[in-house]
Amino acid sequence: HLLPMGFIHLAFRGGGSLSDKNQFGLAKLFAQVLNEGTKELGAVGFAQLLEQKAISLNVDTSTEDLQITLEFLKEYEDEAITRLKELLKSPNFTQNALEKVKTQMLAALLQKESDFDYLAKLTLKQELFANTPLANAALGTKESLQKIKLEDLKQQFSKVFELNKLVVVLGGDLKIDQTLKRLDNALNFLPQGKAYEEPYFETSDQKSEKILYKDTEQAFVYFGAPFKIKDLKQDLAKSKVMMFVLGGGFGSRLMEKIRVQEGLAYSVYIRSNFSKVAHFASGYLQTKLSTQAKSVA
Repeated sequence: HLLPMGFIHLAFRGGGSLSDKNQFGLAKLFAQVLNEGTKELGAVGFAQLLEQKAISLNVDTSTEDLQITLEFLKEYEDEAITRLKELLKSPNFTQNALEKVKTQMLAALLQKESDFDYLAKLTLKQELFANTPLANAALGTKESLQKIKLEDLKQQFSKVFELNKLVVVLGGDLKIDQTLKRLDNALNFLPQGKAYEEPYFETSDQKSEKILYKDTEQAFVYFGAPFKIKDLKQDLAKSKVMMFVLGGGFGSRLMEKIRVQEGLAYSVYIRSNFSKVAHFASGYLQTKLSTQAKSVA
């Protein structure tokens, strides 16, 4: 290895926004509160402790998982894992930390209200996956965020941090067996729990169109449909090539037709999405309001 560095990525399956149920934004808020350090040191004190040894510790969520990323110099591996244990042993579940993160997320939501690209993309998800968790915004809503209490964070901790839901990825200049042993010693206070049961959501095949009217001169158009393939292992590469030819950027058929030949859009693409929870194709184009209808047609 050229650099004496280590990388540890922990994914707790089921800790993402799919688990929010009626508490929209809970998974995201929970992860951000974990970034506020320990109860004893607080955000600033804990961050200073990490910085002294050039340790990076970050918590975030995806649709399905809560993810912890730990990066460090090889010589400080033991200390980095110790800091991880301290964080999980005594997270900063205080009213001050909760209110701070709520304020940050409410500000982000306010900003999203004028992000028309984000609104169009979210609306597509709501059309394709109506009445499922995939239709909900990971950031939540103003109302849902304001209802979240400290007790909800504690319940989320108990639900998420179970060892049978943990996936570990290691990288860098590490002795794998030694690192895994250190992780085991650091995390063995967590319960075993149950294995994560992967949900799957069907994509709506109902033809529909929804237009949001906003104060803008640009049209942000998202479109999507079910896209099923029988054998992922056999057909995934073929589908990727097909989507690249159809709408993978400059030179693709959609770009040549809609932008180059017709001059209707600034950009256009289409991509396949084959996660474990849903299979669908989605695309995007941006154009002037005056050419919106023709571009879609």
